[in-house]
Amino acid sequence: MKTHLRRTLAVLLGAALMTTGTVLAVAPAAQAANPYLPEWEHIPDGEPHVFEDPDNPGHERLYIYGSHDINKTSYCGTDLVLWSAPVDDLNDWRYEGKIFEYTAPGASTADTFYAPDIAAVDEKQADGSTKKAYYLYPQDTASGRGGMVAKSYSPKGPFTVINWKDDTKTQTTGGDLGFDPAVFIDDDGKAYGYWGFQQSNGAEMQSNMYQIKQDTKITDMVSNNNQDGIFRFFEASSLRKVGDKYVFIYSRVTADGEGGLGASNATLAYAYGDTPLGPWTYGGTLVDARAPETGENGQAITTMASNNTHGSIIKIDGQWYVFYHRAVSGAYARQAMAEPIDVKVTADGAVKITQAEVTSEGLETHGLDPYATTSAGIASWVTGGSQIPRIDNPDYPEASDATAPVTNNTDGSIVGYKYFNLDGKPADGKTTQLSLNLTPQGVDGTIDIMVDRPWDNEHNAGAKVGSISVLASDPREAADYTARVPKLDALDGKHAIYLVFHSSSGKSVADLHSLKFGFTDAGAATKVEGLSITGASVNGGKAELTQGQTADLGVNVRPWDAADTSVTWSSSNPKVVSVTSDGTATAEHSGTATITATAVDGSGVSASLPFQVGGSELIANGTFDSTLDPWTVTKTKSDSTVVANTGYSTVYGSSGRSLNPKSRTYDGDAAQYPLTGLVGAGSSYQLTAHVLFKAADNPSAGSTATFSGVVRDGSGHAAAVSVEASPGGWVDLVGDVKLPAGFDASTAVLRIGTGDPAAPEAATKVSSFFVDSVSLKERPAASSDASLKTLTVAGQKVDVDAAASDDGASLAVADPAAVTPADVTADPTDDLAAAHVSVADGTVTVTVDAQDGTSAGYRVHLVEKADTTRPEVSLVSPTTAGPFQKLQIQVDATDDRGLARIVANVYRGSTLVKSTQTKVAGGATSGTHQATVSLPDGTYTIRYNAQDTSGNISKTSTRQVTVDTTAPTVAVKTGAGETVGADGVYSKVSFKLYDAGKIDKVTLNGVEKNLTDNAWSDVNYVTPGVFGATKGENTLVAYDVAGNTTTVTFTLS
Repeated sequence: MKTHLRRTLAVLLGAALMTTGTVLAVAPAAQAANPYLPEWEHIPDGEPHVFEDPDNPGHERLYIYGSHDINKTSYCGTDLVLWSAPVDDLNDWRYEGKIFEYTAPGASTADTFYAPDIAAVDEKQADGSTKKAYYLYPQDTASGRGGMVAKSYSPKGPFTVINWKDDTKTQTTGGDLGFDPAVFIDDDGKAYGYWGFQQSNGAEMQSNMYQIKQDTKITDMVSNNNQDGIFRFFEASSLRKVGDKYVFIYSRVTADGEGGLGASNATLAYAYGDTPLGPWTYGGTLVDARAPETGENGQAITTMASNNTHGSIIKIDGQWYVFYHRAVSGAYARQAMAEPIDVKVTADGAVKITQAEVTSEGLETHGLDPYATTSAGIASWVTGGSQIPRIDNPDYPEASDATAPVTNNTDGSIVGYKYFNLDGKPADGKTTQLSLNLTPQGVDGTIDIMVDRPWDNEHNAGAKVGSISVLASDPREAADYTARVPKLDALDGKHAIYLVFHSSSGKSVADLHSLKFGFTDAGAATKVEGLSITGASVNGGKAELTQGQTADLGVNVRPWDAADTSVTWSSSNPKVVSVTSDGTATAEHSGTATITATAVDGSGVSASLPFQVGGSELIANGTFDSTLDPWTVTKTKSDSTVVANTGYSTVYGSSGRSLNPKSRTYDGDAAQYPLTGLVGAGSSYQLTAHVLFKAADNPSAGSTATFSGVVRDGSGHAAAVSVEASPGGWVDLVGDVKLPAGFDASTAVLRIGTGDPAAPEAATKVSSFFVDSVSLKERPAASSDASLKTLTVAGQKVDVDAAASDDGASLAVADPAAVTPADVTADPTDDLAAAHVSVADGTVTVTVDAQDGTSAGYRVHLVEKADTTRPEVSLVSPTTAGPFQKLQIQVDATDDRGLARIVANVYRGSTLVKSTQTKVAGGATSGTHQATVSLPDGTYTIRYNAQDTSGNISKTSTRQVTVDTTAPTVAVKTGAGETVGADGVYSKVSFKLYDAGKIDKVTLNGVEKNLTDNAWSDVNYVTPGVFGATKGENTLVAYDVAGNTTTVTFTLS
């Protein structure tokens, strides 16, 4: 087999290809890496077959027959397309065209096809010669056409259906193969069919290739995942032959905990036997599409998103391969994958197949070419929240060089590629470099370049070979970011490369588009090219501190191997924020300042960060982290006491202590803190505290209590905030207090208690309460009145110059009916801490919380308030768990703004088997979704929700249901005491009834008899005149609980 390192998409120009009436003048080509088809092509369930090329007789090609994920919101699609490659060049994939589709007469939509298969048969001709005939099993999902079989004399089609029931062409006949059909032609020419969903079936077929051979027994191949045994069959049957051994390939559900992972049907397994129908010996796993790996701490992890998988094995040019699929962007965007495997038959007759590793190289078994551009979307390790989104080709099937990025690369995300061939070496004076094409996302971050493993610890022998810095100031557009990686110069052979993302922002660092290795000058000292300031306090390019707080700052330097990465620090206003030589910033006073870091290497590169410092916090030990001093408790009775450590601080999450006036607190008792000289008349302050009272300690308290925080002086001047609290949980006491004119700061105290501590007679009667985490911050002084505008349309963006005042400012509404409190919110700018909006009597009132009192006014945007209310949904049908012959689903939904769609999906275990939805026309506020779903017997879960026009999704609710489509069995009991007669003619007859879903009732000549809803029931001693029976012909109908029926006719003499 040739070695292929080519990684570009090409356009193959050649003769037009005729396929089912479609003429293709241009055929797009694909590469051999994983996925081996273009990233915009979604072919799951691929069955690989080698056939002679009809366009080049005497030469063979590998053809892939699979589903086509073009529905996007449900499995598969409405056509089957074909790709192929010459067996001696698996790098040369080409699109053969659309080979099958069908729309029934009178139907408005085309049929959907699930996992297909194909079989080639030597057909004897009238002249005695043979001709290769190809039978396609498209697995049409439409009712009445599930057993469809089509035939062609070319592996590319066109295919013609051969088993129509009649000329209407709406139903097929025969077609005994069911779910996921597969066909195997043995060396003796005999054909065998395989099918099943959680039930593996196999049988010899007739020569017509669509019916099971008469009088043959359908074999239950292996046990399924709901039965005992190691096989754990789920779906996706396929059969291959290795020497004189038969290998049964299928999708297996792993057991929970198997391999240290959860249960999954993303694995292909195999069993082997001596005949095409077994018996079978379990062999093992062929491939696990989850890409299991060893994690950072030695634990088992999965490194790729998974849904299901389906495929088979094939030998090409002396090498065995396993073909399978992976999922990106959920279940409906699956991609074709392949890996080499070793297959052998041992001397004792066992078939041994190595488990394939999920890689990026795929069929390029010598490794990816590092010096060509590698698409980010072929990553074979994607963890930590990173995602490969689905991409599509709008010009399909014309060639496109579109490739997928990897997005959402947040702190700890890992994107890996197995494997690159690093045999190439730089010339003298050169070294290796890696270029990443990235789109920065406006945050600071670094990307560590790791080789062999993404970690370097006792469990993982990885090595860091370089790093790339992304700065928050970088433009949000695609650009190449390059790092020298000289440690790779000495490596030979194949190695995995991992990109590990780091950022303290909690956001994506950058979208990754591609990778490419190259060479650059070695040894030259580099200077700093870019800087940004980092730290826990940095958010969105700015930092906020409270007076007295500190922040440890750092720098993100580009490039990572700059000769000197040290910086000097400076502050534009050290009286507001000071900074030390090691980057420790201290908030000295309220106001604004800018901190600047400057590279010392002479490059002239610097970075600046604006700081906003809020008012000082007047209470120093609000969390009671040492002693209660200077807190005291005002007492009205001598037995009120302060308990320093109650243990309740852990309820709130504080590491300190709680204040507990205890054991009895009488009207007017309060926790008190001296504010002598700290506050002033006419000033505003923000008070925050956490309060709690317990019902068990307060037998005389009602269901709620009122807590208040009051700043007052010795003359009774006061300002207060309050909150209602229920027993048992911590409650926030938050609000602004504005001290009145004439307030005496020399006697000022803060009092927190039940009721109004300034008016003891109004206090709530509780015997104990708790206080924790008290804060009192100064507010800036009020400034001038605002200059107002008029709001004319609800939701229109309007600028308002509002005062930096706690009193707010009013805004007249030209059309009061157009605005409601739910319509409008405020988006503060400049130095505002918050801006609040209320609407009443045609007036919008804007209340401003400001942080800096030096400016006369602030700008506020009035904008339409975001819709954050979820829709409400209810399941109207089914209302019980069943069983049902088919599911009649009805979901009703409502939303205050408008509905977009209502969804009801049906799952079997964790696997989605049917997706249904209704788009709500015109964004109506109420809607109904109805669907009729036919399914194989089993237990299912309906998961239903609704989405509104703003994107809010309702709570997803579930209903577990059982589907039963199997009719009861009715058998005549033997024995003279129960039945006299035979062959349908009796003088007395008794029946034994059985149904796994339970027998409901029987009717005999229309006379109904209710039974006990058991699996087994009896109808005994039937003679003329008994239970509706008459002399002559009689009809008995047995019903199960789901409504399935079995009819038996018999004669009584």
